[in-house]
Amino acid sequence: AFLISDILSDNKARSTVFGSTLTVAGKTAAVKTGTTDENRDAWTIGYTPSLAVGVWVGNNDNEPMYNGGSLMAGPIWRGAMRDILADKTDEKFAAPEGVVQRSTCYSNYGIATNDIREGTFMEYYLASALPSISCQPKKKVDIQVCNIEALKVETIDEEKFNDKTYSKNLDDCKKVEPEKQKKISVCETATGQVVMIDEDKYDDAKYSKNTSTCKPTDDEQSPPVSQNPPKPVRPVKPTV
Repeated sequence: AFLISDILSDNKARSTVFGSTLTVAGKTAAVKTGTTDENRDAWTIGYTPSLAVGVWVGNNDNEPMYNGGSLMAGPIWRGAMRDILADKTDEKFAAPEGVVQRSTCYSNYGIATNDIREGTFMEYYLASALPSISCQPKKKVDIQVCNIEALKVETIDEEKFNDKTYSKNLDDCKKVEPEKQKKISVCETATGQVVMIDEDKYDDAKYSKNTSTCKPTDDEQSPPVSQNPPKPVRPVKPTV
């Protein structure tokens, strides 16, 4: 009975379906809803260790309703419990002998074998029916990474790291987007032309930062052109 009461009074577990519509703020209360076919009857029944309240909603002619237990009878039950327990001390359900509480892993619902509480929750079990599987929780380790797509440094759980999304080299986030890269004027040694390139693409083998004497590399290997070319030889007129 205690295990059932513990389950039905777990507000967090119930919230995924019912939200907080059946939660009596500041009080421990077990609650269960029920609906018959075609929403002809709507039930909400709940209790504390010393109080039980049940609510039924339906039509006298047994005509179907638009909604079921949690939406029809639930609000009435919650309001009644809130008013009745307003000046009462919260009562917890006491675990009887033979029921134990153990740290349980979310990963496989096995019993934790160490004192690390990250990734675990406390759960009650019959001492004679503990889960046969176990788990070894690991302490969460946060690391700083570079989000490759966003070019932004982020802090993530180390176990969530994957090299397709992140880089552990934070300098990767310092790379400037192409349209924002600095341009520089250089001499392209192969053509002897002054060109503009991205600064990070500068290569001594291809460019020179000296643009004042820019000329093709081949020019430096060509023989010098004479400033005084030889005069053409006048052809000799044949004698008769």
